[in-house]
Amino acid sequence: MMGGIPHTVVPSTAYYRQTANHLSGQGLGHLEMGPTNHMSMAHTTRAHPETIQWLLENYETAEGVSLPRSTLYNHYLRHCAANKIDAVNAASFGKLIRSVFIGLKTRRLGTRGNSKYHYYGIRIKPDSPLNTFPTDDSVVAIRQPPQSAQRGEYHTAESTPEGPEGASQPAELTPHQQHRQYLGDGRPELVPFPEIAWSSSPLPGGLTPEDLGDFTANYREHCEAILDVVVNLQFQMVENLWHHFWADPKPAMDGAPDEEMEHQLPKEKLLLLTSLDLVTDYISACDYLLYQGIVDFLIPNVLRPIPGTLTQAIRNFAKSLESWLTGTVHGYSPILVKSKVAIHICIHIYSNPQTQS
Repeated sequence: MMGGIPHTVVPSTAYYRQTANHLSGQGLGHLEMGPTNHMSMAHTTRAHPETIQWLLENYETAEGVSLPRSTLYNHYLRHCAANKIDAVNAASFGKLIRSVFIGLKTRRLGTRGNSKYHYYGIRIKPDSPLNTFPTDDSVVAIRQPPQSAQRGEYHTAESTPEGPEGASQPAELTPHQQHRQYLGDGRPELVPFPEIAWSSSPLPGGLTPEDLGDFTANYREHCEAILDVVVNLQFQMVENLWHHFWADPKPAMDGAPDEEMEHQLPKEKLLLLTSLDLVTDYISACDYLLYQGIVDFLIPNVLRPIPGTLTQAIRNFAKSLESWLTGTVHGYSPILVKSKVAIHICIHIYSNPQTQS
């Protein structure tokens, strides 16, 4: 053991790299157990080999450093979108990264009410292209697309030279690439969330102040994950994230106890917490800030025409929200359900591009 990072990190990482290289041309395949790898490999065997290779090429273990869990998940979503890989939810990705980089610790860092969970003992490699991406720790304004995109002209960074003068012919963009160029590469930063101010009186049902702290940190990270999947235009992942947070917050563990789940509250505590007015008020305020950020990102400039395919994707996303929502919060307090549905209706109306004139 050195600085909290086990020595097994090095041989295990080398083993993963060798296995990922071996599987890169063979589909998902099956990861064989090496003699030094005695931990559960369940999540790694389900992972795409390109994702394992990508993790090893872009991250490394180090002492005294940390990365927000939401930053790593955002990087992962970008990787999946670029390689046309189906993404998993944030919790499953957390289990994957902890199985690849053994010995990571989870710490909650940040100011009260806006703390975030960090992986301690990992960093982005100095030569990784991920260093050019904005992080969750800095406020990032939405980047406006280039002037050519504002005029409706879409070009790729790669082109094929033609003719003696090297004239280039841009490759045709997919609808997803066109949407990303229209929206720009920046990621909007969620503004600070409000705090839950609880008096010194005991919390009901055996709840503790630590439960409140875990809930606010978890909900902030949950909202960050929703924003990330929307920014990456992976709208269908929102239902998955909602289901994991509200309907199935504490899935069964396979293998050894997972530190990833230590601060995740079981549904019984979520039901108790959301029966409190101050918690439902907090959720409503956070949801409003989240959805306002989503709308501002998806419709950044009402004076510039939105690509028709993006308009339809936004409409389909908005129409799906209510059914996704009512399915995931079934059984919770009527006040919470009513509050969430009311905010959804407002967002549904406001997110319709035709209402933005």
